[in-house]
Amino acid sequence: MTYPMEKRIEEMQEMINLIPKMQNAVKNGLSNHFLGLHNHDSNHVEAELQSLRKAIEILDSKYVLDIIFILSREEEKLYFNEIKQMLSYVNVGTLSKRLKSLEKDKIINRTVFPNQRPIRVSYNLTKLGHGIFRLLLPLLVYVTYFDEFQNQSLEDS
Repeated sequence: MTYPMEKRIEEMQEMINLIPKMQNAVKNGLSNHFLGLHNHDSNHVEAELQSLRKAIEILDSKYVLDIIFILSREEEKLYFNEIKQMLSYVNVGTLSKRLKSLEKDKIINRTVFPNQRPIRVSYNLTKLGHGIFRLLLPLLVYVTYFDEFQNQSLEDS
């Protein structure tokens, strides 16, 4: 159930096309952030920090990013055993716990097929899950090219 290469390339191009919009959103977010700090608006700062804490709390759990990345690569749903096979380094109990927590946070959908024997359960990313994945891509690029970014000043961008 993997994407054909053409589809993956098309999706990557769509993400690349989003980069200028992401850059503008980051600039606007930074402007709002620093404006709130400059005006000593503690409510604004606290609201920003609260949102950030919640996002980090969700993503900070062990193997959550692994699950999001695996599910982002599939066009259709993945069954539990397929996820387990791809994440062989994660024990079954932990994997099950992480999947349940991601479902509770509305990052993944869980579908149970009770008429199949044995009962099968499949998972896929929600819109929110796909959005999180897309937000993580710039971070992946940054980490991959960290040395190059480290030598570049903010004025260069």
